[in-house]
Amino acid sequence: MDETTARTTLGVGPHAGPRELRRAFRLRSKETHPDLTEDGSTSAFDDVQAAHALLAELASRVPAPWWLEGADEQRSRVAEEPPMRRQSHFEALFRNALRQQRER
Repeated sequence: MDETTARTTLGVGPHAGPRELRRAFRLRSKETHPDLTEDGSTSAFDDVQAAHALLAELASRVPAPWWLEGADEQRSRVAEEPPMRRQSHFEALFRNALRQQRER
């Protein structure tokens, strides 16, 4: 089975990601499962399984994007520091009101 046939069997496009492949596989396997079909044949169900296996293998070969490369490595010290806390508009108004009361 080639990639084009596998994509046609599952009903996914050429840019389908792993999540879309899983969704299509579950849908098609429910439609073609031998226990749920009238004739009980396993050929369509086997085709769906083979198509999913092929496309899942091809999807696993795709390299990670450059921004995820080395994500498992030691993080820098900057990444461990907590992010700066932004002051909300309410906090700024509250602080200004307190400061004005102290000045009176």
